[in-house]
Amino acid sequence: DRFASASNLVRLGGYFTFDAALRYRAKAWEVALNAYNLSNRKYIASGHGGSDILLLPGGPTAAQVTARFHF
Repeated sequence: DRFASASNLVRLGGYFTFDAALRYRAKAWEVALNAYNLSNRKYIASGHGGSDILLLPGGPTAAQVTARFHF
């Protein structure tokens, strides 16, 4: 079980997010695409240890592209 604070009065439910990654490498170049929370699920990621009402929501669907040059 997860709780919002040390008082254990507010229980935080479990959650599952679907993330994905693709990577392509050609010679010295590498390109990666990472996608997060593809189902756009709303969830509470964590609580603030000192209060039962300060809850941190999880992030929405997001993507990140990374390009690297290896030399």
